Amino acid sequence: MPRRRSIQDIPKIKNTNLVEYVIYARKSTEDDEKQKESIPQQLEQCFRFAENNDLLLKPRPADFPPDEELIRQIEAAFVGDTQKRQEIRNKYIECFVIGEVRSAKIPGKREKWMTLVNLAKIGKINGLLGYAPDRFARNLQEGGEVIQLADDRTVDLKFTSFAFENNASGHMMLGIFFVFAEHYSKKLSEDSLRGTKQKSLEGKRCGARKLGYISDDEDYFVPHYKNFPLLQKAFKRKIYDEWGDEMIADEMNKDGWEDKSPITNKRMSQMRLWDDTFFYGIWVRDFRDGEELKIDLRNRDCGFQPIITEEEFFLLQEKLVERNRQSRKRRKSLKTKRLDCITPLPNGILVNEKGEKMNFTLPNPKRFEKKLELLQKKNPETTLADVVETHQIKFKTNKKDSEATNSMNFDLVDDFLGQYFKRFKITEELKQAYLYALHQEVDKEFAEEDKKKKRIELLKNRNQAQKRAFLKKTDFGQNLNAQDKILWEREREMFESRERGLHEEEAQISNEVRDEILEHTAFFELLSALPRLWKRADYVRKRKICEILVSNIILNSGKPHKVAINPIFKECFNDLVAGGGFEPPTYGL
Repeated sequence: MPRRRSIQDIPKIKNTNLVEYVIYARKSTEDDEKQKESIPQQLEQCFRFAENNDLLLKPRPADFPPDEELIRQIEAAFVGDTQKRQEIRNKYIECFVIGEVRSAKIPGKREKWMTLVNLAKIGKINGLLGYAPDRFARNLQEGGEVIQLADDRTVDLKFTSFAFENNASGHMMLGIFFVFAEHYSKKLSEDSLRGTKQKSLEGKRCGARKLGYISDDEDYFVPHYKNFPLLQKAFKRKIYDEWGDEMIADEMNKDGWEDKSPITNKRMSQMRLWDDTFFYGIWVRDFRDGEELKIDLRNRDCGFQPIITEEEFFLLQEKLVERNRQSRKRRKSLKTKRLDCITPLPNGILVNEKGEKMNFTLPNPKRFEKKLELLQKKNPETTLADVVETHQIKFKTNKKDSEATNSMNFDLVDDFLGQYFKRFKITEELKQAYLYALHQEVDKEFAEEDKKKKRIELLKNRNQAQKRAFLKKTDFGQNLNAQDKILWEREREMFESRERGLHEEEAQISNEVRDEILEHTAFFELLSALPRLWKRADYVRKRKICEILVSNIILNSGKPHKVAINPIFKECFNDLVAGGGFEPPTYGL
């Protein structure tokens, strides 16, 4: 078996004279950068620069397909010049060109740019061409990374509007450019933030769109002639009729909700519609610098009208807290009854000959639950895998009318895979390659988990700050009459309930990803004795083995089955096609 090519084997630019340039074009999503060149215009400049300077552009790899949206932008940008439109479009499709619509002010937020940098670090890219340095970075961290790539001779940098030489003076000038780019971006951000705060204090709309309202000529919030009464009705339905969000959204759309897109329960949830104090007159704004403003719109002569009263708002909050408590209790109850080890294989692994997904099914799950409960009284560690026998499990499609013709007994699949896996042979090199790929994938999951935790921590801090400000402003509820005291207690309870909910949400973020690494690693250690392991394993462990080894299992009742092996393991099977394409082998039962 040929030796895998390691990162150290890949030559860098200093070991070759052939430089193939990758074009990177970027346009920020933020209006405050006010850049003049769109992505199609940047590409035109880069293609012209490459042609005038005899630069070799890298062909587009198969795993970086053209972006259809960018192709439409190119066609729209050069609609008046057919020849140029066709030329730019063809070059974009043929050459390795990356266009990204993302701000570069914050490091690590541009996925496509980070991919290019990683490819450069492992030697798969040795040239980068862009319109200007600020298209590559608008912060010193990523700017320093660009300079380091050039200093290490990892990549050759070219810009159409900036003369760069790869020497000490060129590095200094490029660094100065990045400093000015970051300063320009921050200064615009500060000026924009200052103006936004001032407009907010005046009670004017400044980017904050609110359902049921429009802005007048002076940017004050005024009721929308159609949507305002519909939203009033929606709040009444939520408070007094206790309707669900989906029913409310359907009624609003039927009554003629006017918007770019119909109102949906998902949109209500994302906007936190029912928790927004704006609708009774208190507009709360959080800014990037951490400052929070509370603007009371009720006593202003600006045309604002509240949708509900303050009393109705806090009544709704009490009902939402109680519903959430009951919902969490119900979900917890359902979780204890889940048949975790009968969960189907991941979508796409197990299908029938018609391409329909097939799931594990049991003849009577309730019967197994009772039996499991009895056994757990004697041994708490008993699982469903100890109760259900393999002949009781079947694979069936989700379609009821297909159950008779597309049903497959587990034992039949089990015997077929057992015979097939006898061809499996493992090597230390393949083991390390798999574990490396697994850890790379799991790193992304860790990032998502950290993002969730940071979001919850931010919400907790914000809630605590709002609670402290509220208590201080109201003198901790002292010297209030009976009615005001009731309202004060409701608002204080709202803060505490929100805090409890965030703590529960934080506790629910589990370490499933970490468990997955350990589970995969342990299984991989055992795969060297796969035939013996398969014979002794229960169906839960067999499912895990399939998750690791198999990309697809096609079940065809009474006929040969097909198995497509995960490409990283294809060399472990001695009868697979060597070289170019990979064809899943077919074996008859």
